[in-house]
Amino acid sequence: MSFLTKLLALLVSLLSIFLCGAVVVFVTNTNNWKKAYQDQETIARAAQAYALQREMDLKDQKQRDAQNQQQLNQLIVDWEKNYVKLDNDWKQETAAKIAAESKADTAVKVSEALAALANNMRQTRDVLQRRLEVAHNDKRKAETLVSGLNEELNRERVKVAQLESIRQRNEEKIRALENDIALLEQKYQRAMLASSDARILPDQVTVRAPQPGRVPIRGEITEVLGDRAAISVGSSSGVRENMEFNVFRGSEFLGSLHVLQVESTQSAGRLQQQQGTIVKGDKVSTGFD
Repeated sequence: MSFLTKLLALLVSLLSIFLCGAVVVFVTNTNNWKKAYQDQETIARAAQAYALQREMDLKDQKQRDAQNQQQLNQLIVDWEKNYVKLDNDWKQETAAKIAAESKADTAVKVSEALAALANNMRQTRDVLQRRLEVAHNDKRKAETLVSGLNEELNRERVKVAQLESIRQRNEEKIRALENDIALLEQKYQRAMLASSDARILPDQVTVRAPQPGRVPIRGEITEVLGDRAAISVGSSSGVRENMEFNVFRGSEFLGSLHVLQVESTQSAGRLQQQQGTIVKGDKVSTGFD
């Protein structure tokens, strides 16, 4: 093997190591982006659940406030009706007392009773008035709380929108990284096949029969690119550079493969003496069997 051939082999090996490292870096970055996307998606789902719960609490509070307001309004209406009725009764009793001086004692007692009742009604009215003021205060507090909840809900919605935007950007980055990885894998396979162009001489096209006493090495075509092909056996199976493999499909001889590059579990070389179209899945062997 000449010095130039060794130098080219070293350069191809360094290129393979660099491409492998790049693939590992891209795969690692892809996993990190996927994890970040999952974390952000979990945060977005939690924020949406929290916002939904706050909306439900707000609706419940509004319903309770409306019910309390209805009850207070009904109490005020009832009190006004009773007050008008009692006021009319008091006026009638007063007129009866003036008209019937003979019944002064009875009228006085009735008047006192009505006055006491009116006083009680006034006290009841004052109590209801205070309750109404408390209800109004509660209503104002509830409105303030509702306003605060709406602001917080809007902030949560903004956060959800931001998280959704981040998620979409992460998905785009993941897709870009996956595409880059696929392109690197294709470039690696093509570089492995194309790197053998400068390592074969035209007069090396031969078909070698198996040497006596040796077991043939068998495999299959895993990829074909023009007159280059990769096979499924490598140095771990005994393959060495410049070895010759015969290509078969069943019992039909299709041509030969001159090995130019060897790795542990696969090899690549140049197709020679083709007597038919060689495709992925065709069998290779160092002998005719």
